[in-house]
Amino acid sequence: MDAVVPSQTHEYWVKRVRGLFQLMRWSGLAIMDALTLRRDELIDRNGHYRVVTSRQKTGTDVSVVIPPNVAEELLAVPNDNTTYFFWSGQGSPKSITGNWGKRFIVPAFDEAKIPRNGHMLAHRLRDTLAVDLLEKGVPLEDVSKLLGHTNIKTTERHYAAWVQGRQDRLDSLVSGTWSKPKTKPQKPK
Repeated sequence: MDAVVPSQTHEYWVKRVRGLFQLMRWSGLAIMDALTLRRDELIDRNGHYRVVTSRQKTGTDVSVVIPPNVAEELLAVPNDNTTYFFWSGQGSPKSITGNWGKRFIVPAFDEAKIPRNGHMLAHRLRDTLAVDLLEKGVPLEDVSKLLGHTNIKTTERHYAAWVQGRQDRLDSLVSGTWSKPKTKPQKPK
C-alpha cells in the first residue's frame, strides 16, 4: 500500500482553497494575482497586514489591508514552495488559474448553487469586496485604486450602481443649499 503524500490529503487542499477564497474576498485580487502571490508580498506592520503586489493584467500596483484573521489563515496555508502561498513556481500563471478554476472554484460555486450567468466565478469574490466597500461609503476612486484598475471608468462601468456614498453626498449638498426658515425669537414670559 502506498503512503499518502501529505500534500494530497483532503485537509491540505481544504486549507489551500479556503485560504485562496479568503484572500480574494478580502483583498479584491483577481485569481491569477492571488494564486501567484508571493509570501513576501504580505507585509506585517505590528499586526496590521497589507498585501502589496502588482496586477499581472495591468501592471498596476495594488496595496490593500486585510483583516488579521485572514492574514493568519493565509500564513498557515500549506505549500511545498516556500516562496508562494499557492503556486508551485513552475508552469505558467495562466495554467494554474485554469486548473484551480476547474478543480476548486467551479465546484465550490456549483455546490453553493451560485449561478454563473456568464460571469467569471472567481471574479465574484473580487466583486464582493468592491460592492461591500462601495455600499459602506468608500469612494469609488479609492475602490478603483484597491482593485488595481488603470482607469476609474472601468470601476464605474462595473460598480456604479453600488456607489451609495456619491448619492448620499449629493443629497447632502443639495439639501444643504435649502434655506431654513428663520424663527422669531420668543419673548420671555
